[in-house]
Amino acid sequence: MLCATNAGLAHALSAPDSADTLAGASGAIAGVQGAYLVLHPRVKVVALLFRRVPVLLPACLLIGGSLLVQLVSVWWGSRQPVAW
Repeated sequence: MLCATNAGLAHALSAPDSADTLAGASGAIAGVQGAYLVLHPRVKVVALLFRRVPVLLPACLLIGGSLLVQLVSVWWGSRQPVAW
């Protein structure tokens, strides 16, 4: 809840004149991912390759990939009403 609240406040402070509604879910998910990475830095998680083949990958690789996708979405100016 703290991550969602902080994400909502960061959005409100960075775009005070925005008319978009905001739930803070993206910030909450990013906060949980960051907390997981801090608490379990060496854990390997099971990911499905091609939706069928289970593979063990380091959590930092998957969370870093998620961060990269979000940064690319911000840089390319996604016009969707999604808070990246």
